[in-house]
Amino acid sequence: MSSPTERLNALTDKNGRRLQPLLEDMRLRENAVIICSFGGDDPFAPISRHLAEDHETQIAAGLDLLAEVCGCTDIIIYAAQLDLNVLADRLSGRYNTTVKTGVSSPVLREPTALYSVIDTGVIRAGNAEEEYKKTFPSYGYRGRPTLSVDAETVYQAYRLARSLGMTKHAAVIGKETVISEAGIGAPLETLLEKTADITCALLGGVWGRFLNAAELSLTALGCEYLFDCIKPLGEADCIVNEAAALYRSAAELSCKKCVLCREGSWQIKAIFTDITEGKAAREDIALIEDVCPLIAAGSLCAFGKNMVLPALSAASDFRDDINGHIVGKRCRAGKCRGLVSFQIDPALCTGCGECIDSCAEEAIEGADGYIHMIDDKLCVKCGKCVPACPEEAIKFGGNKIKVPKKLTKVGRFH
Repeated sequence: MSSPTERLNALTDKNGRRLQPLLEDMRLRENAVIICSFGGDDPFAPISRHLAEDHETQIAAGLDLLAEVCGCTDIIIYAAQLDLNVLADRLSGRYNTTVKTGVSSPVLREPTALYSVIDTGVIRAGNAEEEYKKTFPSYGYRGRPTLSVDAETVYQAYRLARSLGMTKHAAVIGKETVISEAGIGAPLETLLEKTADITCALLGGVWGRFLNAAELSLTALGCEYLFDCIKPLGEADCIVNEAAALYRSAAELSCKKCVLCREGSWQIKAIFTDITEGKAAREDIALIEDVCPLIAAGSLCAFGKNMVLPALSAASDFRDDINGHIVGKRCRAGKCRGLVSFQIDPALCTGCGECIDSCAEEAIEGADGYIHMIDDKLCVKCGKCVPACPEEAIKFGGNKIKVPKKLTKVGRFH
């Protein structure tokens, strides 16, 4: 029967890095340290918080095991905004345990950015500098033999050592975010509610990609960051609108050290925002496909290399949807306000005037007892008229309805 140490041969972190060679190298050296990070989650996938609240005992046991395997006496816990003093107390009798608090960001999946935030409180990736200084395989924090791992990888070490089988925690994002646990290799669809409305999904957040329905049915769970969160999308959702929101987040999350990531995330955000507002050109899809590989090649850390993937997958697999926005100036789902047409349904309008009173732009024409009309040239798409109408007669979205071209008495338009 294999020992717990031998069972860790299969352990990889969520960056896909096999950890056994690092553990073996650390064991040969002095002053080794383990850094366990709870701060690298996607903003919409609180995996670390879930593990801290529900699996603290297993995390402590996993850290104990990893420290024993690599001969380490020092453990640093990067707690981000979590209170992990109880976890530290579980380890403090056997190890020199330090808890550091600070910000949370996917950039902290890069070890050098994690070292920076621990020492200075500022996120700055320095992968190139570390590679230049590196003199042995486990070289890391302050030149010491270092194992930098996220909380879920520590949890996997615990499970592997006890022959429990590897699992994955994934946040399924809907009206509420639900964190589920399933075995590695399980079909991705097992985490989703069975519904015909799911036409595609955003996998992995800012480090992920958009999957169409065919890919979704063929994809199995892995241990990588890609599977941290799953956002199912249906007919009522818009890929372009989702991408614009995603890159607004990515532009804020960039540590802004390297030009390509800093300017590139802003550029992708601007392109998708222009598409949602009807300001884009036909060439913008090609621009996405040209710019993204350059950003990935020139970025200094894994954040910049991975954050381009959702844009590339959207441009590749959902080109018709994007072209519908650019060429047709139409958002099928009615989510992109810049392309939405507000109209008053003549069959429902009673000519009450409530919508006219709500419109500061004076974009609604009407009189008492006459079907009201919205002037699309004056309308700023604020939507204030929608809740003002007691008859719910004001419709908006990608589908236009037939409306009168001049004032018509209520009940006279067919």
